[in-house]
Amino acid sequence: MPIPVRTEQPERKSATDQVYEVLSTWIIDGTMRPGETLNEAELADYFHVSRTPVREAILRLSQKGFVDVYPSRSTRVSQINARSIEDVFEAVGEVAASIGELACRKQKAGDIEALQAINEEFRQAIRQKHYEQMTPLDVRFHARLAEMADNRWLTSVFNDLSSHAHRYANLQFNKGENQMTSADEHQEIIEALKQKDIEKVRQASKANWYGYYQERLKDFIEKNYPEQPE
Repeated sequence: MPIPVRTEQPERKSATDQVYEVLSTWIIDGTMRPGETLNEAELADYFHVSRTPVREAILRLSQKGFVDVYPSRSTRVSQINARSIEDVFEAVGEVAASIGELACRKQKAGDIEALQAINEEFRQAIRQKHYEQMTPLDVRFHARLAEMADNRWLTSVFNDLSSHAHRYANLQFNKGENQMTSADEHQEIIEALKQKDIEKVRQASKANWYGYYQERLKDFIEKNYPEQPE
């Protein structure tokens, strides 16, 4: 039979990739809590795969810092450590500032409107208390900024850092406290982009991450997760 011309390559994911993506999502969104044990046999049964892709996914999670592996004992979701959290938000704030600068320099027609539409969806999710939509919409907003910046190296670093930042932020953000402030901070980034004010974009982008940690997350972590081990 004649084979139709394919316009898009199908997305092919290995069993390891599929297991990794689900487990990392569970850890980031808080489905799997700090200190929770990952059981290879149970996970293999859940995903209908052998233990090999589960083991490979866990190894990748360990390399990314999401889980701690104790040989011959157990594998657990990594604990919350206040110093590590500050380091993550400090770093992601700096990278976000650089992405914001490049986005400002390289912005094209339609970019501002796309960011505005995402942020309006974000506000609506907050108003309606649709917590499950908030982090995905925040991810979309920053992914659109990274797309505008058009620098794959910065995007790669940002994605690694922001996945940890979102995990930590979800501990507090899903409690329903000061969520609209994040949407307001997104709007400050948008307004600075409209003005093509690079310094304001850098400041607003950094504040959306490191400022959030200093003003809202730090106190929450210190009260609820004191002196947790690495």
